[in-house]
Amino acid sequence: MISMVKKLRKLTSKKVQLILTNKPKLIYVDPLKLVVKGNIIWSDNSNNLSIQVSSPSHFKICMPKKVLSFEDAKQRAWQWKKAIEVLQNQ
Repeated sequence: MISMVKKLRKLTSKKVQLILTNKPKLIYVDPLKLVVKGNIIWSDNSNNLSIQVSSPSHFKICMPKKVLSFEDAKQRAWQWKKAIEVLQNQ
């Protein structure tokens, strides 16, 4: 799954392209520079990663030491949650 989303911080937001691979891994890329800005790799323990949907356009990816917040203008937060959970349960 690939989507242009806003990565939200406390006071700022930045547009990134969020890519879900079947490794399972999430990658976020700067769409202008085409540079990888970060990876989210999770282990076999599905408790290490959870997805919280706060609205149709906002979701959070929660890991033990970090929480990343995203906004999808096309309101696909539930699709992101479902796609990530399908890979977690494989």
